[in-house]
Amino acid sequence: RSLQDGLARDGYMVVWKDTGGAGVQYAREHQPHLIVLDVRLPDGSGFDFCRQMRQLGLRQPILMLTVQRDEMDKVLGLEMGADDYVTKPYGLRELLSRIRALLR
Repeated sequence: RSLQDGLARDGYMVVWKDTGGAGVQYAREHQPHLIVLDVRLPDGSGFDFCRQMRQLGLRQPILMLTVQRDEMDKVLGLEMGADDYVTKPYGLRELLSRIRALLR
């Protein structure tokens, strides 16, 4: 929730979904400007949800945010359609800068 608070303080409207399935459904129905997606989700892999959103034709930027630091995980995330991949722990200022870059 600290990420949600930090983004809101910077002026972003944040909608939080607890599962990948709920996130995909929200993205289809509401077309958010940016999607921040964790890899480890209670109902599946963020990699799979990222690929699913791309297959559905969703083209907004996707930033994967995860503890998985392995190079192969980063490559997989980008190959599945993510536009950026940030590992935890992360600095909020860097994350905000990456978000601004993706939204340009």
